[in-house]
Amino acid sequence: MLSFIVFIIGGSCTAAAQEVYNSKIIFHYNSGNDTYGLLEAERILENSNFVRTRRTVLYSHGFMATTDDERNTLLVDAYKNTNAYNILLVDWRELAASSYPTAVLNMAKLSEELAKLILTATDQGYAITNWHVLGHSLGAHLSGIVGKRIKGLSNSSLILSRISGLDPAGPGFYGEEVIGQPISKSDAAFVDIIHTDAGVLGANVNTGTVDFWPNGGKNQPGCSFIDVVCSHSRAAYYWIESVENRGKVIFTAQNELNPRIKSRMGIDCPTNTPPGRYNLSTNDTPPYSLG
Repeated sequence: MLSFIVFIIGGSCTAAAQEVYNSKIIFHYNSGNDTYGLLEAERILENSNFVRTRRTVLYSHGFMATTDDERNTLLVDAYKNTNAYNILLVDWRELAASSYPTAVLNMAKLSEELAKLILTATDQGYAITNWHVLGHSLGAHLSGIVGKRIKGLSNSSLILSRISGLDPAGPGFYGEEVIGQPISKSDAAFVDIIHTDAGVLGANVNTGTVDFWPNGGKNQPGCSFIDVVCSHSRAAYYWIESVENRGKVIFTAQNELNPRIKSRMGIDCPTNTPPGRYNLSTNDTPPYSLG
């Protein structure tokens, strides 16, 4: 386990800027999808399938991942079935497949372009409160940096309403070897975090407005100790299940300091949930929620 973490942190810290600009945004809608280069992303707003009365989810995958991975395909399908969202996937696979430090350091420029997309939409009358930015692993931190950039570029006059982090990456963001800006509760009006591999590939600290720690935040039921990715990925699968069951009472968690305070983990987490750490248990196979 430790050798894996050392491996992903090691490597070159330089990368051609072109790797950033080779990133794309894939706009998914009910009848198909369209892909846009990072620097032409604002054309999405002109797409006839972009519904301005809907909320928009902007999702970023993690290190060594692609938008074609099973969990990302399932996430898109789950959102499509709600018939309630514009679905934008950040495809930054070239950066995410480079050395870990390169991916982390280049998120700064990538996040700036994503922030500009959201600000352009705001200038065109699409409310910033319609955006829900989320990501898994490194993508969670990328989402947080997008929130930081929006505040910076707007001189703090604008702020995202919600950012959700799915097991934010631990290496490089906490402890002694810090090379990146971690997602923070100040990045949006409400930041909810799901921890599933704390202390290994995921963050081992509370970092949002509300932090959910299913099964203690690590060693998820059904995951082998040999499979270092299983628990780390489980946060995404919990989120997908919450989208598939949108509107139903699932993934109920209790506030650690006051068990009488409860909240729902996932898409239906109320944004007025009192801050703090929330605990819950899950099943080892789908459906993961205990109901």
